[in-house]
Amino acid sequence: MVLKTLFLGVLAAFLVAAQAQGIGDTVPAYRTQRQAGQVRLYSDIVCPRGPDGEPVVCGRPLTDQGRRALHEFGRCLVRRDAAGSRASLAVAIEGGDYRASLEGLVSRQRGCAASGALSFSAGLIYGVIAEALLETGGSGDALVARLKSDPGRSPVRAANEIEYLAFCTALTSPAEAVRLLSAPPATDEELQAFRALVQRMSACVAAGEELRPRRPLLRSALAIAAYRLTAHPLAAR
Repeated sequence: MVLKTLFLGVLAAFLVAAQAQGIGDTVPAYRTQRQAGQVRLYSDIVCPRGPDGEPVVCGRPLTDQGRRALHEFGRCLVRRDAAGSRASLAVAIEGGDYRASLEGLVSRQRGCAASGALSFSAGLIYGVIAEALLETGGSGDALVARLKSDPGRSPVRAANEIEYLAFCTALTSPAEAVRLLSAPPATDEELQAFRALVQRMSACVAAGEELRPRRPLLRSALAIAAYRLTAHPLAAR
């Protein structure tokens, strides 16, 4: 069961901002350089709602190359410091100072950006961290089994519509959700998995509402939702 709540927490803010590569002209919250490598973590600032009432994210769209680099960066963080990655994600989930936690994690693992320049919002980084942590827990089939409805599972609270949609989708269409999370980013395989999942999401959308998810945002939200439901120690809250 997923309970909707009206408050907007830290997790809600960075999930809404997850589709942006950078945030307008804001100053990076963190910057580190190792030889030619550079990582910028941008503030997750959500623009006012657009004319159609949909939240608009300030920033440039994330390119396919940028998405692939982001996923490799997240896997590198988990590979080098799984405990630190898990702890930083827990801070964000529990509404703590996720910015300081993420800055510390990235600064300790500068080698994950050994070449080139990477610019991401915290929401996207936490999404790929959640994916990488889920991968350490076993196969996709095992994750599907853990996501399937558990009568003894306590209700989880969703901070906003995006988070609610992610929880609901992970619980009602676990196989399709895991298929999306298992697909390499920015590939035809991912696109096909995304389209198949969207067709199954109508049960999670209120009558009369239009569903227009974007791949980076939906994938990030799904990864964090799946992690919370199966791996996070406070998943029952």
